[in-house]
Amino acid sequence: MDKSEIRNPDLIEFEHKDLYEKALLVDSENGATFEINASLEMKQIKDNPGATKYYMEDLNRDGRKEYVGFAGRNTRLLVCQDNFKHTASINLESDGLHHAVISFVRAGKENDKIFVQRGSYCFLLSYVENPWYKYLLFIYAGIWLLFYLFMLLVKKLYRNQILKQQALAKEISALQLNSINNQINPHFIFNAMNSITSAIFKEDKEKAYRFGTKFSSLMREALMSSDQVSRTLEKELEFVKNYLDLEKLRFKGKFDYRIETEDDIKMHTEIPKMIIQTFAENSVKHGLGPMKEKGFIVIRIHKHDNMLRIEIEDNGIGRKKARELSRGSTGKGLGIVKQIFDLYKRLKGVYIHYSIIDLTDHSGKATGTLVKLQLPYVY
Repeated sequence: MDKSEIRNPDLIEFEHKDLYEKALLVDSENGATFEINASLEMKQIKDNPGATKYYMEDLNRDGRKEYVGFAGRNTRLLVCQDNFKHTASINLESDGLHHAVISFVRAGKENDKIFVQRGSYCFLLSYVENPWYKYLLFIYAGIWLLFYLFMLLVKKLYRNQILKQQALAKEISALQLNSINNQINPHFIFNAMNSITSAIFKEDKEKAYRFGTKFSSLMREALMSSDQVSRTLEKELEFVKNYLDLEKLRFKGKFDYRIETEDDIKMHTEIPKMIIQTFAENSVKHGLGPMKEKGFIVIRIHKHDNMLRIEIEDNGIGRKKARELSRGSTGKGLGIVKQIFDLYKRLKGVYIHYSIIDLTDHSGKATGTLVKLQLPYVY
């Protein structure tokens, strides 16, 4: 039978290879099936293998035959071992016709190939063993081990984070308690109450009322902000004013103070608590307290290059003389401020720089102390 006897001759146009033993082709119009050998001789066979059925062939030459057949109206080719395990499948295209032909091609030492024709589509498929299959158990075990180690790492990181948060919360609580104790120092409370009581005793009702109100305000702010490490600039300045007014009463007007603030400063800017009050308190206690002359404190607040700058200046006896006179001083207030600065850096990423400058005259005599603070201007 030559090509002219086939109604659709384009079906047999395939590459010739001497290694091929035979192939099957189906006429897409009438379903006639032909066998073609390696010499391209073609003969029609009576049986129509185009019907869906299974074939057995040792495709991978392992001594066990595989089942080969179709499923899903000849749209999907199935290959499985003789124990029906390890099934492999592939969807095949077609031109709308459902009949299909399967034949097997032996290619030298290579595994047998599957030749499939569906309508005008021809496919040459290989069935080979997955080289990774023998390692499948180890792969699954490795994946499970990696997942287990990953979960252990996540658990450890989470636990460390919790411990850090607990340590930070504990540190904040201790710092809050210390700041309360420092703000409402028992000696300060005792002295302030004595001054107010003295005004009442002298029947200076207006003075007693004014300073009683300031003392009440001071105590309320100290207690209300006990759970915070920061407050607004407005509240900090109000606290400082009340504190300095009470100290002026106690020292009987021995010093004056002045607060200078630029007009464009936003008073709701958040700053660390006690950042001004602690240094103002040090000026009163260590700088102005031992003086015989009248002293002064100037607090300046301005901004430069998006930085908030705060200065506390006094005309006191200076730090060197103050250290000689105050040998019992613990420096607790400044220590708390340093802790607040460090905590602020860890909590909010805000770095606060400060410096303390000893002021002197042309002869080197101490004329006071200047504290400079600088922090980002954020409101």
